[in-house]
Amino acid sequence: MSDPTPQWSVRLFILAERSGFVVARRGAIKVWSRAVEALILARVGLQPNLASIGQGLTELSLNLDVDGAVTGLHLDRSSGDAKLDRTCMALVEALGAFPPAPNPIQGARLVLQIEHALVQQRLSA
Repeated sequence: MSDPTPQWSVRLFILAERSGFVVARRGAIKVWSRAVEALILARVGLQPNLASIGQGLTELSLNLDVDGAVTGLHLDRSSGDAKLDRTCMALVEALGAFPPAPNPIQGARLVLQIEHALVQQRLSA
């Protein structure tokens, strides 16, 4: 067996402001959502000292202005590891701005789930 490998995943949910229902990820919204998820994952490789953080799922909520700037970022659900939660917040803050959102979701509340796990890799014989 080798040392555990860090594994990150990011999932973006778009909530209709008034109803709280998740907006369907189709067409331009799907492309935009995947681009945002990829941007956050790309930031992971630029962060120092990630080997010492714990495992878990952090849930953040945010709003964007029409230009893609984050107008609010909140920790909605802690992973139970304060360092992991701070790292997830820093990943989003480091972006500065997101790509401008497609019209149907401008002003919507966004929920990001960022997960970190340590996966044991098996060595083949």
